[in-house]
Amino acid sequence: MPDSPTIAKAGDLKNSGFTAEQFPGHDGEFTEYLKGVLADARMEVVGVIGEAKYTELKEGDESNAKFQARQAERYFATAELWRRRKQYSDSSAMNARETGFRNLYADFEKNAQRAEEMAWSYLDLLKGPTRGTTHLQTGTVHSGLIKRELNE
Repeated sequence: MPDSPTIAKAGDLKNSGFTAEQFPGHDGEFTEYLKGVLADARMEVVGVIGEAKYTELKEGDESNAKFQARQAERYFATAELWRRRKQYSDSSAMNARETGFRNLYADFEKNAQRAEEMAWSYLDLLKGPTRGTTHLQTGTVHSGLIKRELNE
């Protein structure tokens, strides 16, 4: 387990509906299991915003940026948990032959993809409108004129 704790907590994942019964293959206490998943999610966030910014958010007062970092961590961890549920369930040879279970596994993967998309959305908000650069980014949108004649 890493020395530095995460902004998101195991309770955040439990409050999202994940239970020990959903992950029968894990060893040890479920809270510790979730902390390991969050430690991996933390690395995704740190990889985008940097260790210094992450530490500043973690140690700072509650803010919109801290909320965004927490949500990004939580959603990255949620995506990983959905994928682990799929892998565990899919490893059952009996279940793999049944269509209903295959559909359920597909739903697990869709849930994981949605969670990962949410994580990246929160990271985009955290990075700000300039996407991590120090330069103002501008653009121009050109559209054609619409000519409409009224027949009276």
